[in-house]
Amino acid sequence: MFFRWLEIVADEPGMEYTVRPVQVVEWGETPFLYMAAPMGPPMPTDSTDLLIPGDYAIFDADGESRRPFDLRGDTLSFTETEDRRHSSRSYNISTVPVGMEDTLRARRNQCFITGARTPPAELAATWIFPVNVARQMMWSPESDDWDKEGPDAPEIDIYLGEENHILLCKELVELFQGNKFGVNVDDGYRIVVFEPLGGTRLPSHLTLPSDPSLRPSDELLRGHFNRCIQHNVRGGDILDDYPVTAIAEYMDDLGVYNGAIDMEDPRWQTDLGKAILAALIRGRLEQFYGI
Repeated sequence: MFFRWLEIVADEPGMEYTVRPVQVVEWGETPFLYMAAPMGPPMPTDSTDLLIPGDYAIFDADGESRRPFDLRGDTLSFTETEDRRHSSRSYNISTVPVGMEDTLRARRNQCFITGARTPPAELAATWIFPVNVARQMMWSPESDDWDKEGPDAPEIDIYLGEENHILLCKELVELFQGNKFGVNVDDGYRIVVFEPLGGTRLPSHLTLPSDPSLRPSDELLRGHFNRCIQHNVRGGDILDDYPVTAIAEYMDDLGVYNGAIDMEDPRWQTDLGKAILAALIRGRLEQFYGI
């Protein structure tokens, strides 16, 4: 599963690579700067072995040369993207096109995930891949062409159509928009839960209608699942909390660069201050003793 998910979010789908266990160590005089030293044999991408908890890094197919592995996409959930970037745009994540819910009910009046019908279930229509997020991916948020009309406008018709909308039990709508669960089309339409759903239980797989015309777009479901992985699995970089520029400014304020260090400064007792001090000591040890 790990390798399949890595392929989904990889910037180079189909690339050849291996994964090796590594020991992660801090080095140099810069805080939060790490080096990954291989500690075991390569794991080929077709391996079915379970990954033991620990630290891993990605290497070339030969298992020797460390390679950068770019990941694409935004780590914000669809809901967070809407709240932060698109609250004033034409297509709100909470509002589907006029008449869409009636169309979906006429076609298949049941929850896309659980199969529950109304009544007694309360159903609501929602996007699979919000159109505002799609437009962001096509145009820069700063672009004047965001709401451009005419032949040069972004191709958003697929995002406005029935294939990008589903009926869900009302209690699932916010969870789905928040990418707390998704559908892995390429694993037998498995329903993957990434975060606790407050006691809500979901089936393990979708039950799809035999008529393909009654199904939403597989490609848009893949897009939603991709964002689920980006939002829930990626991240964790310490530099998200301590950007390089912020660290440099803090070190400057502490007098590191001009030699005016005052160890009585209470900022040395903060988490960042302690990390900077540890990095300075580590750098000196490496410089003089090769440790």
